Amino acid sequence: MNEEWQIVLIEELLKTCDDRMVHGPKYTFKARPGGWGYLIPQVLLKALIDSIQEVTEYSQTEDKYFCGGSRLTYQSLDQRLLCSPFSRNYMSRIDRELVGIIKSWIVSVNRITFDSYESVPWYVVRKLLIFYLSETEKIIYMNKIDDPSFKMMKRGIDHIRDGEYGISHLVTKERCIWQILLLRDHFIDKRILYKDIIEYRKLVIDQHVNTNDHVVIDQHANTNVHEIQYHHPTIETIQNERPQIKCPINKTKTHLTELLRYIDENQSKWSMRDGEYLKVVDMLKVAFESV
Repeated sequence: MNEEWQIVLIEELLKTCDDRMVHGPKYTFKARPGGWGYLIPQVLLKALIDSIQEVTEYSQTEDKYFCGGSRLTYQSLDQRLLCSPFSRNYMSRIDRELVGIIKSWIVSVNRITFDSYESVPWYVVRKLLIFYLSETEKIIYMNKIDDPSFKMMKRGIDHIRDGEYGISHLVTKERCIWQILLLRDHFIDKRILYKDIIEYRKLVIDQHVNTNDHVVIDQHANTNVHEIQYHHPTIETIQNERPQIKCPINKTKTHLTELLRYIDENQSKWSMRDGEYLKVVDMLKVAFESV
């Protein structure tokens, strides 16, 4: 799997989110507790995954099943989106503006692949996007202390004003910029790519996606881009899927991270108040930074 081509997928996605910011918040990208919002990378990843069917049986002679199999234009893609390998059902029920954004990404990635790389089945593209989403959710969770959304919640703020619009803390412009920079550093600058995953790298060739519970959740869920949901992977999943870090891993920090995740998963069950939760998080942060 060409490393530079993998970077194209995430680079074009981040560029799309960056370019959309100048248009201001949109109702299409709203998130709870309501209001309008910006197109953050996490939401676009989910939308792109839902727009492509998981087709593992396909004709190797039909260009439509391959990214870069033939040239596509914005206009010629209209009919392609109504049949395999794209999801007609999903594309027909989402907002027209989001359809246009998905089409632009598909055309751009297809053009770059056609001009510079070997063609790749669209279902492989989908599985790589699933990998990117899984990794994205992990690194956002691992960096939650710096997440603008978390900072707002810590201050008891669930939405802000952006001009005349009310914006949910999950889809603010600040959070969009933060995610773009975070993912660029992780995937592009540090090149934490598909090849770096021990078992996960076999996903494209094998049917690994059918046996990985975390991926299946994302694969089969009817994702509603208007309501952002976070699926935190289990500790076992992280141990199996995380890249092999070249520097020694601090086991104390690993245990602290596991403890924080355990508290997150049980906060509501324990009836822990927000103030108590935030105090515990602050204490764990101090401990994390001291080792």
